[in-house]
Amino acid sequence: MTETLLQKQYRFSVGLQRLLQYAHKQRYDVTMGETYRHPVQAAINALTVKERESLASLIQHIHGGVSVALRQQNNGLKGNRPLGIQHSLHTRRLAVDLQLFKDGEWIKEVGPYRELGMYWESLGPDFCWGGRFGDTPHYSIKHDGMK
Repeated sequence: MTETLLQKQYRFSVGLQRLLQYAHKQRYDVTMGETYRHPVQAAINALTVKERESLASLIQHIHGGVSVALRQQNNGLKGNRPLGIQHSLHTRRLAVDLQLFKDGEWIKEVGPYRELGMYWESLGPDFCWGGRFGDTPHYSIKHDGMK
C-alpha cells in the first residue's frame, strides 16, 4: 500500500521529535529555522536576483514598504540563477531547518549537523540530511523524488 502524504507527515513529525530528543541528549540547544514554507514564498525563493528586483519594484509601486524585505534578501547577491527551489519539501511539511547552539553560541561548523544528520538518516531509508546536497541545517523525508 502506498503511503499518503498525511501518513508521511505524521512519520516526519515523529522522526523530528526523536531527532530533537537526540540533539538534547548530545547537549545541543536547538531552534527551528524554516519548517513550513508557503508556496508563494517558495515561488519567490525560486526567482533570480533580477526577477526579485522586478517583483520588489512592482510591490513598491503598489504597496510602499513591503518590497524592502525582498531587497534585503537580495543584499549582496548577484547572478541570474534561481536562489531556491519552488517545489521544496517545506511546502509539503516534510522538511525542517534547524539551528544548533552550544553554551548560547550558534554552531556554524558542519560536524554537529552531520552528527544529527547521521542519526536522522538512521531513522529510515527515506530520511535525508541536507548536508549531503549543500544544505547543512536541512532534515527531510524524500517525497516524489525530492530530498
